[in-house]
Amino acid sequence: WLEDYLNAYKETAVIVSHDRHFLDNVATDIIQLQAQRLTYYRGNFSAYSEQAREQRLAQQRAFDAQQKQIEHIEEFIHRFDIQLPKEDRAKKHPAAVAQIESRKRQLEKMERVEDPAVTYGDGDNLSFRFPPVGALRRDELVRLDGVTFGYPGLPPLCEGGTVCVDLKSRVGVLGRNGAGKSTLLKVMTGELAQEKGQVSINRNMRVAVFAQHHVETLDLTMTCVECVQARFPTLSDQEVRNMLGRVGVQGEMATRRVKTLSGGQKSRVAIAIVTQCEPHLIVLDEPTNHLDMETIDSLIEAVENFEGAVVFVSHDQYFLSKVASELWAVADGKLRIFRDLDEAKQFTYKACEVRT
Repeated sequence: WLEDYLNAYKETAVIVSHDRHFLDNVATDIIQLQAQRLTYYRGNFSAYSEQAREQRLAQQRAFDAQQKQIEHIEEFIHRFDIQLPKEDRAKKHPAAVAQIESRKRQLEKMERVEDPAVTYGDGDNLSFRFPPVGALRRDELVRLDGVTFGYPGLPPLCEGGTVCVDLKSRVGVLGRNGAGKSTLLKVMTGELAQEKGQVSINRNMRVAVFAQHHVETLDLTMTCVECVQARFPTLSDQEVRNMLGRVGVQGEMATRRVKTLSGGQKSRVAIAIVTQCEPHLIVLDEPTNHLDMETIDSLIEAVENFEGAVVFVSHDQYFLSKVASELWAVADGKLRIFRDLDEAKQFTYKACEVRT
């Protein structure tokens, strides 16, 4: 709906978003803020990505070539500096000294090409990983058979839903706001009882649930290390740092106060805390909120390498397309399973049209 509205909008719209699919469908120009620089690109996100890739490649070639030139000049200076005796070198070897001074001036006047790793903030794009998964006798983790759920005194949010999660599951949950996505997660984890049907939960599995309220409960006055130690007082300082290191909170960042962190960095700390139990199933409720694109890529990699199951609610189409092998669409009181993202979106979109 929002994409259609913006594409029909005749005036200028300025949009801040980390959703690549959304930007591809609505943006005509991209302004990138990175490493304290603003760079302007014509076209949608895909066009920007290609232009940025080509620019980085050209900068890398120029940087590599210049580094070789600098290395050659410095080697020349160093060689003559060693070979020529320091006493009276200017009088005895004026030509050689002139060459050395010329090379030194060449280095001083050279306009340096910045390392692309600095330009593009590679040092800030820290990867992270989820902890290892312990063995289970049964791969099946959760099964819902003909389940109806909702809240007392209100019409059911969903009726007759049947789904299953095993250790290899990568499930994305779609639906409009208020359709029952987060409620479905609560039923799956046993936090909320179903009204009808059967819910089977593997009692031997460990579950980690991450939602935005976990970020909001972090003590802003504490450092990252102190936040973790407050939740797990028996862990040593090194164990806490190792735990934070898994989610890319390392070095100086680990000792910074939470109030100085970005939204994405706070999310990393919260994810480290909730996954400390070494879960078999990770449930993520809108995990990409407040995350920049690089951190979203890190999260995608962490999910891909995780040996357990992941079920997540997200509106980020790029994240859904990269991670989900199965899609659950919640709409108009129904729960449907899809393998294709466009079909799942169409199902939820039609339900919204019916309601409006």
